[in-house]
Amino acid sequence: MKNFSYDNFELREIQKLEGHTGKVLGIAWKEDTGVWGFLAVMASWSDDKTIRIWEENLSGFFVCKAVLEASSTVRSCAWSREYNLLAAGCSDATTVIWKNVGDHAYERLYTLKGHENEVRNVSWDRDGILLATCGGVKSIWIWEALPRDEFDCASVLQGHTEDVKNGMIVLLYSPVVVITPLRELLRVIPEEEDLDPEIFASGGADDAIPQSLRRHNSAAMKNFSYDDFELREIQKLEGHTGKVLGIAWKVDTGVWGFLAVMASWSDDKTIRIWEENLSGYFVCKAVLEASSTVRSCAWSREYNLLAAGCSDATTVIWKNVGDHAYERIYTLKGHENEVRSVSWDMVGLLLATCGGDKSIWIWEALPGNEFDCASVLQGNTEDVKIVQWDDNNALFSVSSDNTIKVWEETSYNSGDWRCIKTLGESDSDDLTIKIWDCDRDSTELWSHICTLSGYHDTTIFAVDWLRELLRWVPEEEDQDPEIYASAGADDAIHIFIEDKDNEVDGLSFKQLLKKEKAHETNINSVKWHSGDKRRLASASDDGTVKIWEFVCPWPAGRIDP
Repeated sequence: MKNFSYDNFELREIQKLEGHTGKVLGIAWKEDTGVWGFLAVMASWSDDKTIRIWEENLSGFFVCKAVLEASSTVRSCAWSREYNLLAAGCSDATTVIWKNVGDHAYERLYTLKGHENEVRNVSWDRDGILLATCGGVKSIWIWEALPRDEFDCASVLQGHTEDVKNGMIVLLYSPVVVITPLRELLRVIPEEEDLDPEIFASGGADDAIPQSLRRHNSAAMKNFSYDDFELREIQKLEGHTGKVLGIAWKVDTGVWGFLAVMASWSDDKTIRIWEENLSGYFVCKAVLEASSTVRSCAWSREYNLLAAGCSDATTVIWKNVGDHAYERIYTLKGHENEVRSVSWDMVGLLLATCGGDKSIWIWEALPGNEFDCASVLQGNTEDVKIVQWDDNNALFSVSSDNTIKVWEETSYNSGDWRCIKTLGESDSDDLTIKIWDCDRDSTELWSHICTLSGYHDTTIFAVDWLRELLRWVPEEEDQDPEIYASAGADDAIHIFIEDKDNEVDGLSFKQLLKKEKAHETNINSVKWHSGDKRRLASASDDGTVKIWEFVCPWPAGRIDP
């Protein structure tokens, strides 16, 4: 954007957040949210003695997800870059530390005492280790975060002759309450300029801007065209010396401020662990050596475990024991030939493995890094190629006998599993994709919805479901459309979207886009990121992994909240 006019800038209201019963005294954006695909998180505080945690939803709007109760008026809050901590300075001379311990869950961790009267401002250093607090006693206290959620006073600074506040007082038609700089303009100046211009926002008693304002990017996209979607390559990951057979995103990374982690595996007998950096790019942080070709990998939700099924009929369990450090803790043996697929249940305690011996083994993770075989399932007449748990702890198996079987445990922790449903013939060699729907209130349980045919002209190797679209559909829709990605020997990635309003011959899906020559040769795996719904990873026989962004350009015209 080389041509612009300063007269064309506009400050447009997107949303008004309500919920506090008193004056809202301040707001703070959580570090490293709202960038690189992470949804934004913000805290607001008030003289109603509460802190409200607002989280951006997939529509780009903010919803209150937690209310933290303080014992007095909250004067200031600050997020730490490390440890998911929120510090709150209060009028009762204390500073309260909350910790984000889970999904929308905050635990009151520590109360810092030392000031003689109200704490007016708190601030973390860039590392999130040191916390500065100040107040009406003319002093500044420096606190150090220690292991095991402890804190210690590192120093008390004296030098002011009056109470220590924060900020500055200038005149802008009326006394100014807060001034904050926009750290970097979004490149609306000509690219040949050396630096972006500095931009400041101010607010005060003239009501021209709300009490406290910090600029942050957020957009709600209500209008869209299916023709505008795009699959854009973000990065190509190289390092494997053989065919890359698959990829797996680590559970609960890439969300809530955690950087994404991914494993890729190959016939070069290695697993590579890729971690996202603060720039949004992936770097290989560990290489795990296997004794044979790795056929499948899966991360557990608990215990930081990675299971790898190998061609030597074993399943190897690695544990993440530290920063980029992985320890080989167990080798599961029982299959008669190669293990083709592994999958953890939703809790991360049961591991299913399958292979060319037509059997499915279910292993239970025990204390002390031990494992025990809980059950061996028989029922297929050919080798079992894929096992996968669903959110209800039902286990699916896909076999070369062209069937999909659904297994469930007869009662909790009984170890007795039975096949509750066999889904017709399903053969990817016929170049089709079959979509099934589950209705647990129906006696049929599973029903075939449609078959997508005529899109792939060679064998399909991988299909993955995007669990939730980033709310590009109008809000009045009941739910997001279903989206699938598929890939195979045609070297292309196909994206299909549900389109119930324009069904043709009962087919409720259509091809949204086809990315030709996504890789140089066969694509063995495609995986949507489970937290950041716009990211897709693909693995290929060309020895590379690619990271893609599923994007929709901004629509023309005004975007209203």
